[in-house]
Amino acid sequence: MWDSLEENVTAFGRMKFFLIGLVGSILSMIVFVPLESRMRQSGYSILDFQLAWSTERMASIIASWRPIMGEVFLFMAIDMIYPTLYFMTLSGLVLLINDGRKRLDIQHGLIFALASILDYMENVFTFVILLGGPLYLTYAISLFATLKFVLLVIGFLLLIGRVLVNLL
Repeated sequence: MWDSLEENVTAFGRMKFFLIGLVGSILSMIVFVPLESRMRQSGYSILDFQLAWSTERMASIIASWRPIMGEVFLFMAIDMIYPTLYFMTLSGLVLLINDGRKRLDIQHGLIFALASILDYMENVFTFVILLGGPLYLTYAISLFATLKFVLLVIGFLLLIGRVLVNLL
């Protein structure tokens, strides 16, 4: 009896973890879309910024965003909580799909955790640059963003693989 109750509580916790992250991610996206649109209208997207890879390109992006810098800061403020939200969503999904296989959960969750940490490092350096810090941080931002994207792709591929294994 107690084992069954514990399994139900644990399953409910996994679902709640996933849903909190999902709802938060969706709400963040609702705010991100119009802000990103304004940034693109100014000539560059956030992806252009993240993957600038040169101080000259970064200076050009910042100059083009100067008239909408308040909106850029709002975007970045929300982006400071977004890595936690997508970590909760993706790791929660892993927990639900792996159905409590702890070793797989931990290994897969670490991929998303590391991607989130890289995202936070990228965001902190972004704020430093936007507040007038040294442009040489461009290289760190681009490196963190690239590694984050690689880890997210690996995590998604593993997630798709896990779903396919469970279906077969």
